[in-house]
Amino acid sequence: MLIKFVSSSYSNYGNFYTTYTSHTCRSFTYGKESCDKNCRCVKENTQFCDNINGECICKPGWTSGDCSTDVNECLGTNNKVCPPNSDCVNTKGSFRCECHLGYKLNVDTGKCEGTKVFKHTLKIYTIFPYSGTH
Repeated sequence: MLIKFVSSSYSNYGNFYTTYTSHTCRSFTYGKESCDKNCRCVKENTQFCDNINGECICKPGWTSGDCSTDVNECLGTNNKVCPPNSDCVNTKGSFRCECHLGYKLNVDTGKCEGTKVFKHTLKIYTIFPYSGTH
């Protein structure tokens, strides 16, 4: 595609002429017109590779020049991604929030609310050795 912009003379600017070119490359290739270079992106973590300069545009949850580094959304004291009474668990390319024991996710509010139902019950048994006579 070739687009040409031509101006007439207005004020003190005079005439100018510029062009814009664009081309399409096969997926994960780049280069000026020839597309003869391979992008160095981790494909499954990349939205697309820029067909002019080979820059990797990462999917959400991934970073670095080649999209190989997982973003840990759970790090940082100011990054409260999960509601109160829950823990953030980082996963590859994402994260999940797990409600604390004794709390349950309210899907309407997105908050972990206290409940009387506990998932785990601890039973303690004590076994005394028999040392008597019959």
